[in-house]
Amino acid sequence: MRRALITGVTGFLGRALARRLLGDGYELHALARPGRSGSLEDLAGRVRVHDYDGRYGAVETALEEAKPELVLHLAALAPIAHEPGQIDELLDADFALGCRLAEASWRRGTRVFINTGSFWQRRGGRAYDPVNLYAALKQACEDALCFYARATDMRVATLTVYDVYGPSDPRAKLLSQLEQARRQGRRLDLSPGRQKLHMVYIDDAVEAFIKAARALESKPALSGSTWAVRGLKPISVRSLVASYEKVAGPVPVRWGGRPYRAREVMRPWNGPLVPGWKPTVGLPEGLRRCLGS
Repeated sequence: MRRALITGVTGFLGRALARRLLGDGYELHALARPGRSGSLEDLAGRVRVHDYDGRYGAVETALEEAKPELVLHLAALAPIAHEPGQIDELLDADFALGCRLAEASWRRGTRVFINTGSFWQRRGGRAYDPVNLYAALKQACEDALCFYARATDMRVATLTVYDVYGPSDPRAKLLSQLEQARRQGRRLDLSPGRQKLHMVYIDDAVEAFIKAARALESKPALSGSTWAVRGLKPISVRSLVASYEKVAGPVPVRWGGRPYRAREVMRPWNGPLVPGWKPTVGLPEGLRRCLGS
């Protein structure tokens, strides 16, 4: 049986990816902070969870026990604006954990290592312009992984993930806010809505990770790549709301009711797609699936 280890398994994307890996026959291990695994009721008994206490030794022990051929690093701490008291936690979650995990993975014979980045690292479509400290630390981790891609036989890639959505998403994202406003009949204040984004349905996002792992397995020369998990064409927030209203009904939105965020991403980075992958679920169908769940 193939073995994989994942971080960020308690998140929306991480949980969906874990279900897919289990369905594909993987023996699945997860690395998580003590107490975080309590939210994995639906995966109980199917995923072995290893505690992470912030030390390299804990990561090393997990890798020794799991012996994964595939490691998927999705864990992150992503505040829009950080507080001084969060810096140590940000450094660990968004930089140090990735380095510790890559080091232990390489030394324990992992073949494929997939890191997760954010489009916030490339504000305005530029090669590098971090929106916030979270994005800067994710870039630092991605840069550190270049060493492992070039100096070891472990195959490494980073997937830049955009706005993933789907049924039963517990996060307070825009689609959840639209649904609450529609049901309650209350006004929703939004920015002017001219910023563009890429919406990616959860099943498509999961498939991107699977395709990335297969690409690295079959083509070692791809190690060191950064690929985008995005739509084929960005849409504006106004267009997203219009698409939602066509499926669900009108929402009392006040455009310009609040300003754009500081360092808002008005135009996303359109990086190269994962080899052999492209999104298959269009926005109207994805929204219908969300509302029908």
